Amino acid sequence: MKTLAYHNILDRPGERIPVAHNQVALADFQRQMEHLRERLLHPHQVEQAILQEHRFPPGYLITFDDGADGIIAAGRVLAEYGTAGVAFICPGAVKSGLWFYRLANALAQTDQATIDISAQTLPLTDPEARIEAYRRVSNALFDLTPAYRDKQLAQIEAELGTDDRPVHPQLKTLDEAGLQAAADTGGIFFANHSWSHPNLIVLDEDGLHAELIRAEEWLQASGLPVMNWFAYPRGNQNQRVRTTVQQHFKLAFAFGDGRPHVDELDFLPRIGLYQQDQNRLRFQLKLHGAGRFMKWRA
Repeated sequence: MKTLAYHNILDRPGERIPVAHNQVALADFQRQMEHLRERLLHPHQVEQAILQEHRFPPGYLITFDDGADGIIAAGRVLAEYGTAGVAFICPGAVKSGLWFYRLANALAQTDQATIDISAQTLPLTDPEARIEAYRRVSNALFDLTPAYRDKQLAQIEAELGTDDRPVHPQLKTLDEAGLQAAADTGGIFFANHSWSHPNLIVLDEDGLHAELIRAEEWLQASGLPVMNWFAYPRGNQNQRVRTTVQQHFKLAFAFGDGRPHVDELDFLPRIGLYQQDQNRLRFQLKLHGAGRFMKWRA
């Protein structure tokens, strides 16, 4: 079994904006699913095989991160093949938008030429500069506690003059109605990606519990089709965090090359699929275990 992890699926991605490298064109996603159609695994099939039959089923589990609005189209594709994927979402972002999509939106749409962060002035004069600024600012915000991160983000949006602008078409995330629309396709289940996508490692016990349990309670009360699964935000984890996750979730997932034993599950590794993987050769290499090589080559 291999778990493929997508982010956003769009009709026509490609504009040079922050996080665009995570986006896959709908036509390419359809082609990839057609290639895998005989080996696509349903989430219930995966859970039964691992937890009840103590084996990894052969095939590919399709997952998505962060609740971008492209999962509605992806759900329709998977439903056409009689299966479903799992979207790991952050319920705390349903109303306001996920913090790093908001950051990407601010940097993509601002008219400012620079941004000041951590005593540095970063240029925003061209797409590549904005992408680099996103990388630096995003990494800095990720390590803050959620409350302080959100305060800093609101200040950045205000300083860049984008706090009242419509969201860029490539950076939309789903509200509650959108999540229901994704569920209505019949091709999407939902699972826990934490409440607000923080770095779990930096949180104290109360903060860690709030991020995991608050999100799970929201999901269980949402009326959406839900799996009691967890995906680590950006893969960040340590033994303390893993122990807490194992206490509350049936299965956990993270980006990595681990090979867990079915009776000693720590986390299930995920293979990230990105814009560059729309190339057929890259896609085939990812499927056949050359993911680390292709990441280095990128």
